[in-house]
Amino acid sequence: MPSSLYDRLEVPRGASADEIKKAYMKMARKHHPDKGGDAEVFKGVQEAYEVLSDDMRRQVYDQTGSISGDQQHHHGGGGGFPFPDIFSSMFGGGGGGQQRQRSEKGPSSQANVGLSLENFYNGFELNMNFKKKIKCAACKDASRQCGNCRGGGIRTVMQQMGPMMFQTQQPCDTCRGTGVRNTSSCSKCKSERYVETDNTVTAKVVPGMRENENIVFGGECSESPEHDAPGDLVITLRLGPSRYEWKDDNLHLTHTITFRESILGFVITLDDHPSRKQQVLRWSGGPLIHGAVLSMDGKGMPKKNGSGFGDLKIKLNISEPPRVPWTPEQRAMLESVLC
Repeated sequence: MPSSLYDRLEVPRGASADEIKKAYMKMARKHHPDKGGDAEVFKGVQEAYEVLSDDMRRQVYDQTGSISGDQQHHHGGGGGFPFPDIFSSMFGGGGGGQQRQRSEKGPSSQANVGLSLENFYNGFELNMNFKKKIKCAACKDASRQCGNCRGGGIRTVMQQMGPMMFQTQQPCDTCRGTGVRNTSSCSKCKSERYVETDNTVTAKVVPGMRENENIVFGGECSESPEHDAPGDLVITLRLGPSRYEWKDDNLHLTHTITFRESILGFVITLDDHPSRKQQVLRWSGGPLIHGAVLSMDGKGMPKKNGSGFGDLKIKLNISEPPRVPWTPEQRAMLESVLC
C-alpha cells in the first residue's frame, strides 16, 4: 500500500477538495470488500480520505507528515462528507439514517502537531489555516420560525412496533433541524443557511509546555443545525524524534567514552542542545565506572511558569579497552599509581 495519502487516492498534492472526494468515491468502489476488493487497501483509502478531506488535518499532514490518527470527530471543514452517508448512497448500507438529538454544543475536533525538542525549549508559533461553516448572515431577513417544530429543530414522533408505541425524537424534516424556514431564496448560501469561510488560528507553544499538552480554541469548529454552539478545536502537541530523552524537566543522554578517558578525563561537546547553544562537559578528576551519570545543572528543559530549568543527565558507557599484554615496567607504574 502506498505510504503517501495522496498516492492512495491517486491524486496530486495540490488536488482540490472536489477532486479528492471524486477520487475517494472511485477508489472506494474499486476496493470495497463487498465488491471483491482488498480490505486492507480499502482501509487505507478510508484513512487517506478522512485526513485529506479535513482542511486542518490536511495542512498538518502536509507540514509534518503526521496523519493525526486519533482525531475523534470530523468538524465539517473541507470535504464535510461523513463516511456513513457516502456508503449509504454507494452500497445501500446503513449508518446514514441515524437520527441525532439537538445538543447545546457540538463535538470537538482534535489534531496532532509534531514539534521538535527545540520548539518546546524555545517556544513556537504555528498558523493553522482551515475552512469551517457558519450561519449565513444574509438569511436573517429571508427566514422565519418553523411552524412544524416551533423553532426547536426537533420533532417528537410516535412509532408503533407490534402492540407497543414508542416515542422518538428526530430532526425536523421541514426545516432540516434548523428551527427556521426560508421565506425567500438566498443567493449567498443558495438557501442552505450556512456558508463556508476561511479561518486561521495561531497555536502558541510557550517554554514550559509539555508533550501531549492541549491547546484549545473554543468554538472554532463548524456551526451546524444539530447543535446550539460549535465545538472546540483541540491541538495536541507531540514530540518528534530526538536523541535526548525528556523526563519531567530533565533531559537524559547516553554517551560512550574510552577506558582511557574514564581514568584520565575527557571533554564532551554538544552542538545539538535544544537551547541552540553549544554545551560543554569537562571531567578531569578520578576514575569513573561504567553506567556513571554526570549532571549538568540547569541544562535541561524549561520549567512551567518560567521557574528555572531542569538538569541534563549524561549516562556514561565505557568501551572495552584493548587486550594487550603489559610490560613489567608498565605494570609497576600502574601499581604505583593505584597504591
